[in-house]
Amino acid sequence: MIKMFCAHTKEIDDADVAVNDILSQIKADKNILRNSIGIISCCSEFAQTGVLKAICKTLPFTTVGTITLASGINAGNGQLVLSVSVITADDSFFVPLLSDKIDDKQENIVKFCQDSKKNIPENSKMILTFIPVNPNSSMTSETILNLIDDAEADIPIFGGAASSLDVKESAEVIFNGDVYNDRFVFVAVSGEINPKFVLSEIFPQKTVQERWIVTETHGNLIAKINGIDFRKFVENLGGSHSLLEKNSFDIVPFWFDFSGINKPVARTISMVTENGLGVCSGNVPIGVSVFIGNISKKMIVETTKTVSKEIYRHKEINGVLFFSGKERFFALGANYNNEMYMLEELLEKIPFHVVYSQGGYCSDFSKNKEGRFLNYSLLGFVF
Repeated sequence: MIKMFCAHTKEIDDADVAVNDILSQIKADKNILRNSIGIISCCSEFAQTGVLKAICKTLPFTTVGTITLASGINAGNGQLVLSVSVITADDSFFVPLLSDKIDDKQENIVKFCQDSKKNIPENSKMILTFIPVNPNSSMTSETILNLIDDAEADIPIFGGAASSLDVKESAEVIFNGDVYNDRFVFVAVSGEINPKFVLSEIFPQKTVQERWIVTETHGNLIAKINGIDFRKFVENLGGSHSLLEKNSFDIVPFWFDFSGINKPVARTISMVTENGLGVCSGNVPIGVSVFIGNISKKMIVETTKTVSKEIYRHKEINGVLFFSGKERFFALGANYNNEMYMLEELLEKIPFHVVYSQGGYCSDFSKNKEGRFLNYSLLGFVF
């Protein structure tokens, strides 16, 4: 049987105290089975002080994860929290791999994925992925995840991108306490495990009734909509100087109607560059239609309840790993931890670990790749 044990600490400065916090909650000598993987999430300060590394060195299994603007488990959550979950079993297996450096060449990612197949079981049930966010790289999180998905076509891919408060800064992945903004992590899971995935998305609700056409892009950079420069387009809609210059777009969903998908997909425009380009969280092809919507606290509450109901439809629930869109965190305003508190209440004694991401991914939710990378959504891996 597979099990999940969780721990957290709020101690950023004193490594000895933080290590004791984690070990006393996990109780490795009592709870850890033959095969284990540790999933860890925290803000960047834990890496800077050395606390992250100290904790990972002490744990008797490989740890993988991501820097995040906030995370939590059943017993504690917040921005200044380090969360650890241990997935452990006698009859399931976990093979963690750290990629080569990402150098903006897709063929190198493809090669790494192909080479990795000699290290992972052929009967793997899923691949768990953690992707960095690097503003200085032309390789988007969505592109990396799609390439992994293509290389592992018969295996479900579930994962998310790292996140930070400042979209102009890198957000790293974690591998055994070290952090990387130029590599990704994945974990092949095999054995007696039957992974299930749940999803709840916000629903389209227009703030402006008109639809437009994206007429010029460069990957995830939107240059023109309806032939109008993106900056001018936003100004024409009444976008203020603060909206253009600050990180204010995160709670303004841009809904893209990708060809072949029955419903539009919400994406984030994180900022406008000095050259007036809109930086989208995912890739945007020329010719797709777009409209602007909104996100409310009510939507967050409703979608969180929906996910919890979906989870309870499954039997033998041993734990849940969530990726929640960072936009959901911001949309809650002063009550930004409420989604994590809701999950604690709704899931009762089910162990869970929630990580706020700059985009979640699950290949099981859409036949069209554009619908697999999601913002504003709550995704769960149930085991």
